[in-house]
Amino acid sequence: MRSAVDTNGAPLIGAHQGTLDSVGLEHLAGKWRRSALHRFLHHKSWRWCMVANAQVMVALALLDAGYATNAFLFAVDLATRSLLVDRTALGLPRMSGRVGDRPNEGSDARFSAQGLRIAITRANGSGAYRISAQAEGLVLDAELDATNAPSGLVLIAPVPDGPLNVTQKTSGLSARGTVRINGVVHSLDGGYGGFDYTNGLLARHTAWRWAFATGRDADGRCVGLNLVEGFNDAGTASENVVWIDRTGLPVGRARFAFDAHAPLERWVITTDDHAVDLSFAPIGAHREDRNLVVARSHFVQVAGTFAGTVRTPSGVIAISALPGVTEDQDVLW
Repeated sequence: MRSAVDTNGAPLIGAHQGTLDSVGLEHLAGKWRRSALHRFLHHKSWRWCMVANAQVMVALALLDAGYATNAFLFAVDLATRSLLVDRTALGLPRMSGRVGDRPNEGSDARFSAQGLRIAITRANGSGAYRISAQAEGLVLDAELDATNAPSGLVLIAPVPDGPLNVTQKTSGLSARGTVRINGVVHSLDGGYGGFDYTNGLLARHTAWRWAFATGRDADGRCVGLNLVEGFNDAGTASENVVWIDRTGLPVGRARFAFDAHAPLERWVITTDDHAVDLSFAPIGAHREDRNLVVARSHFVQVAGTFAGTVRTPSGVIAISALPGVTEDQDVLW
């Protein structure tokens, strides 16, 4: 898709297979158009990324909230099931970070503040994203190759008081590179990665539960999942999808069972159509509880592994030790 907005200024509402050239919210017209003040107060965009192999997993994100920028990264050892590094930083609006309007070729998302630097870029004509990050205890230098990855999912959905959110999820990108964690260098070659790119005019109060994972099953197939509850799931289309090899399969509305006061205890994630029945075993969590006067947030993202089953038209897929994250967020922004 070239844009999330058609030539008449209307958003292309619904779930679409593939990727976006650019988001194009500046072209919204008619009932979808909002004032400059509304756009300033409600425009939020972020880029989240994970890369993992059988030994380690790194998750990182950068957020542009208009009045502030924020970024974090954390890494876990999947073999010893331990949290290795957890870093976060706040930055100045328009100065410390940016996400940009292009999620694929031409992508350029960067953050630099308080000792944390992140860059996610993809040159025009290139099939690979370059991901670099530096923080105390961690240096990441990796590429995620989208050439043979499963088709992405683009969801364009209205939101209350928004008016609109655009998200692209991609999974199963082949990883290469290294990450140095607390002085130890780990090769990422042969691993996998994925992205959440989101750009929208969102409601003042937003809350959700989310799960994302990518890796291989016991039979060597590339497997990924993106599941959400409470956001982008109220209409006829949602961003709930599982990927088996290069095929994305829509699944029903997701349900998350967990203890919000003890997120490092076991989670259970299912879907209403019984396609997904998964247990999530946490390893470590990145947490943020902030009150910035203009915004308040409760946020926890947990790294760990998924196990269970996914039912597809061709049979049941057994999943074990699939690396990924769960998330619980409730934010006033």
